[in-house]
Amino acid sequence: MEFTATLAIKDHTLGPITDSDVPWTQTGRSVKEFMEAHPRSAYTAMRTTGKKSMINFNKHAKRLFDSYCDLDWSNSMPPYTLDPVAVHQERTGGGTRLDVFSFASFEVALKRCLEIALPQYLTHSAHLLQDLDEIRTTIMIPKASSTSQRILIHMEPQICSPYPPKPCTVLIHGAPRPTPSVKDSKWVFDRKLIASKLRAGVNDLILTDLQGNLYEGMTSNFFAVIALEDGTPAVIAAPKQFVLGGTILDTVVGVCEELGIPFRYEFPQKKDVRAWKGAFITSSFRLILPIGTVETTDGDVVELPPTCEMVDKIQSRVWERLIETAVPILS
Repeated sequence: MEFTATLAIKDHTLGPITDSDVPWTQTGRSVKEFMEAHPRSAYTAMRTTGKKSMINFNKHAKRLFDSYCDLDWSNSMPPYTLDPVAVHQERTGGGTRLDVFSFASFEVALKRCLEIALPQYLTHSAHLLQDLDEIRTTIMIPKASSTSQRILIHMEPQICSPYPPKPCTVLIHGAPRPTPSVKDSKWVFDRKLIASKLRAGVNDLILTDLQGNLYEGMTSNFFAVIALEDGTPAVIAAPKQFVLGGTILDTVVGVCEELGIPFRYEFPQKKDVRAWKGAFITSSFRLILPIGTVETTDGDVVELPPTCEMVDKIQSRVWERLIETAVPILS
């Protein structure tokens, strides 16, 4: 189900918004088809809990707004070209930041759009949902006109397994994102060749470089549990400036601090996989998912320890925090 809100921009403010400003259609398109059908946009994707509240809504709103302001809009329609100068500007912040409306105005408008869209989805598409399912919500923000801004919303069932989730398999393959700081719908096109390696049974691809540094998943953040010099277990993840900072990344860092678990921003190394005590990925839909098997395109298959107490503790507390801080959309 899709929604298209067209909001007036006046005095650096979006709205006001009424129900009629957020019309809906039943297109039957997948989220991939939805994203490919629209011009280049800043985007984010979130999910509900209890079908009424959005997990990490405030973080999603802020990242969506920042991506919108920082995106290089000079190359807005597919097929895209990878301009090294533009990529360098986006990596280093050398582009011009778009300043159309305030974040406070945008956050209020986005929440109001969801307050209108979610009841409509539950009214017309509830038959698609199983008991454990939540609602996967993808939001795109294309470039504004001089007087209005569109907010494009796609909702579909998010299949959820009983907690705790089973360990998954990941494959180390693919180069890092060209513009890691921006959540850009162009990435859906850029990653097509990489994604062709994603076969049944593999949950995500872990992006790497020629030096064997491991960055992030194609659709997730990636963490490894290593032993420090004194044998103390610690969690590491790629430095934030080289990856898209997922909305759950900060929650993991906060939970590690709360539980007294050492955390470092440093690249996990492909050569060290067999020495890891454990690993996991995080994303808006999977939340936090332990990794049981790591594969490489060379045919290497590494089975990680079947249990990791540290990963189990982090997983349990992250889930609790995400539910505790979810933002109600429906009363």
